[in-house]
Amino acid sequence: MNSEDKNRVFIAIDIDEEVQQRLADIQGKLQKCDADVRWVVPENIHLTLRFLGYVSHLKCIFKATEDSVCDIEPFKLFLSKIGVFPDLKRPRVIWAGIKESKILSVISQNLSGLLKQCGFPEDKRDYHPHLTLGRVRSSKNKEGLVRAIEINENWDGGLLMAKKIKVMKSILKSEGAQHSSLHIVEIGKKGANKR
Repeated sequence: MNSEDKNRVFIAIDIDEEVQQRLADIQGKLQKCDADVRWVVPENIHLTLRFLGYVSHLKCIFKATEDSVCDIEPFKLFLSKIGVFPDLKRPRVIWAGIKESKILSVISQNLSGLLKQCGFPEDKRDYHPHLTLGRVRSSKNKEGLVRAIEINENWDGGLLMAKKIKVMKSILKSEGAQHSSLHIVEIGKKGANKR
């Protein structure tokens, strides 16, 4: 099987339009510093649960995603803080954080165990939920970016209601990644999911 037969896949919690707008607003504040950042289009912002890479066997992934949330009701997450990876001295990824959530940790663990049954290695890294807002391309006006991050560090982004999880296909393009849904799972509704 060659790479054309495979999809670049990740699993993510769906972000509604109201939350996308709040994220676009904070992006707008950060963009004023005129740093060299490739900003994620708000419609593409998502809360990744697991990145799988290039895969071909999707049915097992769809089932694992469904089973990971079948006994869980839709739940609340709270957006808080703006930060960077790896740190302010070397900012590469600008993110909006999620307040600690036990239910999110449970879903991540459930998903990891179920994906292991599909042949994926267990993810041994700690799960750090975040929404990527942009990727720093160069050090142009890094000082201004760092200042903007520090000013907005304690940002309160409000409520994100987690109702759906999507298995997403990602196509890398020069202008940024293009995402499309392969499978949508309604949290807590076993058997009511669509491909």
